[in-house]
Amino acid sequence: MGSVNPAPVTVLMPVRNSVGSVDRAMLSIVNQTYEAWELFVIDDASTDGTWEKVQALARRDSRVVPIRNPVRRGLGASLNLGWSRSRYELIARMDGDDESYAVRLARQVGFMIQHPEIAVLGTGAELMNESGGPLGVALPPQCHAELARNMYRRSPFIHPSVMMRRSFLQSLGGYDESLAIWYSTDQDLWLRGYRCFRFHNI
Repeated sequence: MGSVNPAPVTVLMPVRNSVGSVDRAMLSIVNQTYEAWELFVIDDASTDGTWEKVQALARRDSRVVPIRNPVRRGLGASLNLGWSRSRYELIARMDGDDESYAVRLARQVGFMIQHPEIAVLGTGAELMNESGGPLGVALPPQCHAELARNMYRRSPFIHPSVMMRRSFLQSLGGYDESLAIWYSTDQDLWLRGYRCFRFHNI
């Protein structure tokens, strides 16, 4: 009989002063139906109690791995620190102010196993305000051709929804740590990779 969890996943969650939302974000990974994961929470020198919340959950669940930058290093450096420590081929992204549906990892792992040609897999998202009220749904295009055609006009992925292969990150040298703007860090990675690797959204 085959394994229920055929491919373990490392989830990378960089956080910076997310004390009001980090518990919900972490618990949305803890409560996944897919159980073969480790959650690296990389705290970028938070000053608001975020680090203490991360440590508290790590004491209750050994799959939560707290990592702390003693000084602020930025998003790219935090992500590179995380994926370089991973033992697994599948790397998922998560942010400290987002929540994942319980079936997220199961669906993405299943798709990645069935489609070994896909290097980066994103999803749609429900948008909410800070109070949890609905703002709408974001549904990016699915197929690589359409994503590539619009690459320079908009990001192909909702970054915290992404699952990617470690080999993709290794081939590109990971994230560019010199980029100071958080939202440009992921777009730079996609622009460097889309001609050589295939992308998809579900």
